[in-house]
Amino acid sequence: MTKVDESALFARVAQSARADGKEAYFRLHRHRFAAMLRAMGPAHGAHVLEVGVTPGQFTELLVGAGFRVSGADLDPLTRKALWDRLGVEVRRVHLEREPLPYPDAGFDWVIFSEVIEHMVYSPLPILREFYRVLRPGGRVLITTPNELYL
Repeated sequence: MTKVDESALFARVAQSARADGKEAYFRLHRHRFAAMLRAMGPAHGAHVLEVGVTPGQFTELLVGAGFRVSGADLDPLTRKALWDRLGVEVRRVHLEREPLPYPDAGFDWVIFSEVIEHMVYSPLPILREFYRVLRPGGRVLITTPNELYL
C-alpha cells in the first residue's frame, strides 16, 4: 500500500469510526494499526482470520487494504451491522473453551491483537489452534498493550 493509499484508507476508517461513536478509540490506536498493516505487507489476496474482531476498526482497515477477512469473537452480534457492511463473516467462539470454528490450513494470517492479556488460562492451546488453521508458511501477528500483562 502506498502512503497516499494508506492516508486515504485511514481517513475513510476515521470517518466511519466517528459516525459509529468510536472516534476516540480509533485515534488512540491508529499508530498501532498502521504498524500492523506495515508488518503484514501487501494483501495479494491473503486470507486473514482476525480473532477478537470487536470493535472493528482494524477489520475495516484490513478489508480496505485488500485482505479477505474472516473473524472469530466472543460476541459477534454486537457489531453485526459493521460485519455485514464489510462483508466479513464473524463466527462466535469462546477461545478458552472450544476450538476455532474454521477448517485446517485455511488462512494466511491470524491476527490476535489486544486479546492475549484477557486470557485467564495458558494461551498455548489457543496458539496451537492458530497453527492448525494457518496454511503452511502462514503467520500469526500478536499485539498486547503492555508486555507486563503477559
